[in-house]
Amino acid sequence: GTLALTVFCIGFAGKLFSDELEAIDMGPVEAMRSVGAGPLQVFQYPDEASLLADVASLDASASSINGLPLVWPAAPHFWRKGSLLALAVTDEGDFVDLISQVLGEQFAGQ
Repeated sequence: GTLALTVFCIGFAGKLFSDELEAIDMGPVEAMRSVGAGPLQVFQYPDEASLLADVASLDASASSINGLPLVWPAAPHFWRKGSLLALAVTDEGDFVDLISQVLGEQFAGQ
C-alpha cells in the first residue's frame, strides 16, 4: 500500500512538472537567439514575483549583491520582461542596444 502510494505520488508530481515545462513561452528566447544573441544568458522564471525576489538584492550598477562585491570580465547588463531575465556581459554597445530594443531598458548594469 505504502509503496503504491509513493509510486503514484512520484508519477503525479512528474506529470505536473512536465506540464509546467511545456507551458513555458520560449518565444522571447528564440527571438533573441535569432538575431545572433550569443553572449546572452537567458533565464525563465516560473513567474515575475520569483524573478523580482532573486534580483532584489542586486544593486543598480550590478557591482554588488547583498553588499558583496561582484567582479565582471566586461560590463554587465541586466534586463527583465515578465518572468524572463537576461544577462549580457559585454562591452559591445551595438549588441546592448539591440537587446534593449527587444526587451526594453536594462534595470541593472552599466
